[in-house]
Amino acid sequence: MNSKRGKVQDAKRHFASVNDIAFSPLVSGAFVTGDNDGHVIMWDARSRKRVIELPTCPNSVASLSYNHVGQLLAVASSYTYQEANEMQQEDLPSEVRLLKNLQRQELLSQG
Repeated sequence: MNSKRGKVQDAKRHFASVNDIAFSPLVSGAFVTGDNDGHVIMWDARSRKRVIELPTCPNSVASLSYNHVGQLLAVASSYTYQEANEMQQEDLPSEVRLLKNLQRQELLSQG
């Protein structure tokens, strides 16, 4: 991750602006990033590698949050200002939810 530019670089993708980072309360050194392209990726800080890439959100990731034990990850996705202006107001969903049940064993076996 290039902290000066707020970008994630991966050989399989172009650069994308990172909108949020959430650190796992379940696994030390694990964190997730959400970007403008709708990608949500869990990283292992020690190995500096991806652990899991969740299914891509339809829009940019606005916010990420774990529950208090770190088994659930909530991902909020939203339209950009420009996209919202291009769409009819009634076409916009009032709420978008994506939850992933994260198992400690799944995370440790991936890293």
